[in-house]
Amino acid sequence: MGKAGKKFGWLTDRHDFAGSTWLHVHGWFDGIACEREADDEGGGDTLFVIDCNVWPPAEEDMSELRPDVDGADLMLVGVEEGRRYWRRRIELADYGERDVFQYEVSVGPEVEPVGPPLTGNFYAIDCVVAAGVIYGLHQLEAGRRSVTRLSGGEVTTLLEPEGEVVLTTLGPGRLLISTRNLHLTDPHDARYWIWDERAGLSAPRHYPLVPVQVDSALAWLGGDEILFCSKTSEPHANNMAGHEYTLHLHRFDVATGALRSAALEGFGSTLKFDARMLVTQPKQPVVLRSFEGTIDIARGADGWWILNYRTQHAGKRTICWLWHEPTDTVVPIASADMPGHDVLAVLYSPGLAGYLVSVPHAIFRLARLDDIVAYRGGTSLCWT
Repeated sequence: MGKAGKKFGWLTDRHDFAGSTWLHVHGWFDGIACEREADDEGGGDTLFVIDCNVWPPAEEDMSELRPDVDGADLMLVGVEEGRRYWRRRIELADYGERDVFQYEVSVGPEVEPVGPPLTGNFYAIDCVVAAGVIYGLHQLEAGRRSVTRLSGGEVTTLLEPEGEVVLTTLGPGRLLISTRNLHLTDPHDARYWIWDERAGLSAPRHYPLVPVQVDSALAWLGGDEILFCSKTSEPHANNMAGHEYTLHLHRFDVATGALRSAALEGFGSTLKFDARMLVTQPKQPVVLRSFEGTIDIARGADGWWILNYRTQHAGKRTICWLWHEPTDTVVPIASADMPGHDVLAVLYSPGLAGYLVSVPHAIFRLARLDDIVAYRGGTSLCWT
């Protein structure tokens, strides 16, 4: 840990955005994101592309590049090797799952369509890009949904799954399709398939534990390994009124089923409340240290990963843990390290070769990772 009394500069340069800007892990593509600003006078929305691979971040007004498209009808869904992948809405449905949109790819000012128009939830980033191929979740007739592969003008239906569906790339040519029921309690209901461009679609398999989320809490580690999270609950040691939830990180081999797990003790919020039932009773102060929100896993550089924590609960909380896969070193960053800031996420910028801290309407550069490790030190995850 850092030496007592020695102040560490966690945040260095700050950039304030001109408009309302909230940058999260969701919608962050290797340092590039989008932000939409509504026109209060009814003149149409404006979409800005924010490039955080330079400092200060560069903002590009898409209405200047594409004056024929309203900003409300454009959505950035991927960035790969200088190409930007978009959804352009053609038809707004009364029900969001039935929007009609066209996928497009752009390099500079040049824009080309990818595949035919499709139906789905325009605003949901429920698609991924890998080696120029788009895999997305789309609506068919009679409420059926499909996982679709788009490449050039070709469209292929891979699967018609049920339940909540999340797509994760496993490198070029491979796709992980995960499903779960929002209210499931049995891991048997958490299933996945692997699509391989050469071998086709695998038989369904089951997660060994119930994932706490199957969206941004699931990430491809490399090879056949992924990261996902689950949680356990224990009654408070001194008062049955409260339960403490512990988050667990899992390294899971989707091909062999091999599983390694580590408890993330202390990852979450510190909650304080009075557990007495009547005001005439003596006060019963209870302190819970519990996972009470969501986790967003993002890739850093050189084997580092960012485990971001978000919650609606006030009080002291984890901002993120930085995990170094090769050494299993964990460096925690807490709200007390950045007082007065509502941190949305810690993000990695390849162009800057450094980490950024997103707050409402602004972004900071985080101190150098080597300096953070030297100041804070770290612990190691205990895998079982």
